[in-house]
Amino acid sequence: MSDRLLGRDEAISLLQEVGKILTSKGAEATIYVVGGIAMALEYDSRRITRDVDAQIRNDTGHFWEAVSQVAHRHGLDPEWLNTSAVAFMSNEPDTATTDINLPGLRVSVASARHLIAMKLRSLRARDMDDLEVLFRSEGISSPEEAAAIHDELFGESNIGYFDPEESLYAARAVFERAAQLGRPLAENP
Repeated sequence: MSDRLLGRDEAISLLQEVGKILTSKGAEATIYVVGGIAMALEYDSRRITRDVDAQIRNDTGHFWEAVSQVAHRHGLDPEWLNTSAVAFMSNEPDTATTDINLPGLRVSVASARHLIAMKLRSLRARDMDDLEVLFRSEGISSPEEAAAIHDELFGESNIGYFDPEESLYAARAVFERAAQLGRPLAENP
């Protein structure tokens, strides 16, 4: 990956360009985005990201060619839009997405619940701020409430073992960090 970071406006502009290329070829596509780009598009407009993590939901042809053209035109890493995060997604359908309809390209942004589940599961340092934003967005007032979202979306239907205590531990870490920074997530943490 390149060191270039994408903000909300630039990401939308790049995705619009992908859509224009698709339209010019009589094609269209639908993608489902997660991670930092979902945060930037829906939950925190100041958020920046290194890439666009997406699942291709529908492609009538030419999608990857359009992504490659945009990368070349703008000096982006060839993997600026990738499917690397697909292996870490819940098997449960996300019925609460927000759709951004661009000519030639529909972008479905992951719901807060799905992002919470994925970010609790990975709990990287960069996920802590995102989880705090998401907890506030969803009105989550306890670590148990957050862990329950994870456990619901990453149940037995998912590949890979994950101890339910780990999701609770991760949620507690977010609550404790927020409190230490003077931004408590609950009235009585």
